[in-house]
Amino acid sequence: GGGTFEAELAEGAKATIGTIPPGKWDVHVYLEAMSDVDIQLYDLDDTSKFSEGKAVIAWCEPASTCNIGVLGSEAGVASATYEEMSVEYSGYEGVDGKLGKEYVKFTGITTRNLEMKAFAFEAGTANIHYQWQRDRSECCQGTAACTGSFEVTIGLRETADIGAIGIGKKDLEISMTAEGDLDIQLFDTDDTSEFSEGRAIVAYCGTDNCNLGVLGSEAGQTSAVYKDLTYEYSGYEGDGTNLGNEYIKIS
Repeated sequence: GGGTFEAELAEGAKATIGTIPPGKWDVHVYLEAMSDVDIQLYDLDDTSKFSEGKAVIAWCEPASTCNIGVLGSEAGVASATYEEMSVEYSGYEGVDGKLGKEYVKFTGITTRNLEMKAFAFEAGTANIHYQWQRDRSECCQGTAACTGSFEVTIGLRETADIGAIGIGKKDLEISMTAEGDLDIQLFDTDDTSEFSEGRAIVAYCGTDNCNLGVLGSEAGQTSAVYKDLTYEYSGYEGDGTNLGNEYIKIS
């Protein structure tokens, strides 16, 4: 991923460029300005001494008491390891000695919440380009399942939207556990020709011409093919452990 934007900087001003969350891989940020502008970087997870966060890249004086970074005091390229992150900085004199043309590069994954700022020794416009690489987790590499969980409260006889399933997901399984009697429903939102909520795939209803699913009317486990995908549903009596413990599998 990546993007580009501009920032107007007044002389002597410090502007926030953006934040970098943990879990991003190989983040590169490039700043280009016709004036003398320096990149600064702060660790927002460590405000024990400075409210803006502990400096990772920043120059100041006196160094013994100010928020000086582990990088930022060198004119040329320098690198350091900070909180298990490998960080490289172009240096305050810029790329090839061109003031205002600077970069920060992370090799590997970010481990902290970071905030990037720009300090303008001279007024000017800064162009910022940023990019990062895809996640290297086993999930994103396709070597392990992608998982997640959350909790929702549902009132008596209420229906709650749990979430949307995007196109292109493979071998999907949704499991629900509840102390009470709750039923899973699933709708095809690409087909609203008859019902605004989408055509039911898993749903029970007991009136004429209602939005009855291809699954959902059986107490026990059943399966059906719908638009070239196989859907398996635990049944409205649950998976055998409790009425509210249900699942849907799509393959």
